[in-house]
Order: sequence, then structure tokens, then C-alpha cells
Amino acid sequence: MTQEEGVQGLEFGAVPPGRRRLAPTLLWLVVSALFIVSIPAFLISTNARWAINEPKLYNLGFAQFNVPESTGISQEQLERGGQQIRDYFNNDAEFLDLRVILNGTEVSLYKEREVLHMGDVKGLIQGVYKLQLASLAYLLIASASVFYLFRREGLARLSRLAILGAGLTLGIGAVVGIASLVAWNQVFLLFHYISFDNLLWILNPRTDYLIRMFPTSFFLTATILIAGVTLAECGVLVLLARFVRRRWAATE
Repeated sequence: MTQEEGVQGLEFGAVPPGRRRLAPTLLWLVVSALFIVSIPAFLISTNARWAINEPKLYNLGFAQFNVPESTGISQEQLERGGQQIRDYFNNDAEFLDLRVILNGTEVSLYKEREVLHMGDVKGLIQGVYKLQLASLAYLLIASASVFYLFRREGLARLSRLAILGAGLTLGIGAVVGIASLVAWNQVFLLFHYISFDNLLWILNPRTDYLIRMFPTSFFLTATILIAGVTLAECGVLVLLARFVRRRWAATE
């Protein structure tokens, strides 16, 4: 089998005439499937990471949901606490000791149950960070490999995969967005049951400051924001991919 035949055997969706071409065809299918799945993985994890570390989202949420009034903690101290949380998500500390001034005295705000749950949240967030890096690495390596093997035609192949990946992302974003708007409480509970292997996340809104600082409406706003930004990015990705395909077709 010549090198040219081997490359042709990687044609997406091609049916190989002999067994010797089955392996490269299957390899291309696997590469393509992982590429398509990596697009929503990268976009969603990237936008989630941005939201997790965006001070304005925290600060506007505190003000929008009247957290100073419901907790007795000033907006300034809530913003201080939000910064401590963001720092905790990105440092090596095992436990969070969130300290704010309450009624004129600096206190450690969260109780043991809340501290333990924040440890679980940190583990989940670190997983999101790893997913972002892993999906980005795969997209870059796969793109470079496809371009090396197929040269200019590789751009057309990658653009097709990008459109499919954007379509998958749009589907995920639409389902999550609509479900969140229609049945947010159920979505919120399902997320926690899937994400955590304990019930530390069940807190008392009358006594636990964590849930008073971050009511469920805060997470709904963040979810809709992440979904909206992701859908917008998908639109841009589709436009770029279609442009590349048209340019490639025009030069054939």
C-alpha cells in the first residue's frame, strides 16, 4: 500500500475496499469523534472557568439578589469574601477559612459542613480546569496532525469537524439552557447528585452563610450566562468553518 493510498484510507466516512485499509479508516473515525466531542468540552469548560474567576459576576450577584440585606454582611465584605473563594479555587489550600467583618468583628464565616463542601467544589473545579487543558491539547494536536497529513485539504476536513462539534455544543447548550429556565430546581438538584458523592451540599438557608451568599438564583444566572456565551462562540465557529470550506472549494 502506497503512502497516498494510506492517506486516502483516512477519508472520513470512506468504506475501505480491503482489510488493510480498515485500521486507518477506524482510526480516522476515532480521531474525528474525539475532535467533535472536544469542542463542547473546551468551550464549556473555558466559559465555566471564566465565570468561576470573574469578580463582576460575584459582585453583581451579591447586589442583585440582596445578599447584604439577607446576611447582614456589607457589600464590601461580601466582595472580600468572594475574592477569598476565588483564591481558594486556584491555590493549594485544603480548606477554606473565609473571614469577613460581621457586626464589627472579624469572624470565620463558614461552619465545618460548609468548609467540607467547598473542598468538594474545589475538586470539581480543578476537574473543569483539567478538562479545559486536555481538550485544548487534543484539538491542537489533532489539528496539526490532520493538516500535516492532508495539507490544504486538511483545512476542509477540520472545518467539517468544527461544524459538527459546534452543532453538538449548540444542542447541549440549548438543552441545558431551556431545562434551566423551565425546571431550574430539578436541574440544580440533578447536578449536585451527579457531581458529589455525599450530601454536604444540602445546607440550611437560615443558618448557613454559604447558601445565603450564593442562593440558587445566583447559579441560574451563571448557568444562563455560560450557555449564552457558549452559543455565541458556536455561531462564530460555524461562520469561520464555513468561510474556510468556501475558500477551499473555490481553489479546487
